[in-house]
Amino acid sequence: MNLAQMLRSLPPSARPQIEAKLRQQGMSISRDGGLQICLDATSLASGHPPLHLSGGCDAHWSQPHPGDWTFRYSCPASKVTGSGSLRIASATSYASSYTVATPQGDMSGQSQAHWVAPSCGSVPPLRHAR
Repeated sequence: MNLAQMLRSLPPSARPQIEAKLRQQGMSISRDGGLQICLDATSLASGHPPLHLSGGCDAHWSQPHPGDWTFRYSCPASKVTGSGSLRIASATSYASSYTVATPQGDMSGQSQAHWVAPSCGSVPPLRHAR
């Protein structure tokens, strides 16, 4: 199920709460139901996007080949671990795949990202994991 389908399946009263929570974390939902992530200059200068992780998580990036990145992370407090890969397609886009293991079960996915606008409006930039 994609994000747009998931949002449509929620009760209408839940969507404003979810959108507010996402906005606090540097994300918003586009009109077509896609997830938009706001990145600041520091994020862009790192060469790869930050991982969206709660506090107390450790993230490790490696670059086995130019334009290719792998990542792994661990969040001991929530017993969540994950890993994935990211391929830079151009200066303004990338594709990624990931797996996540949680106490509730495992999940995996793929994403494609591209630059949308020079400003995020009222959405603050996504925070880096330590």
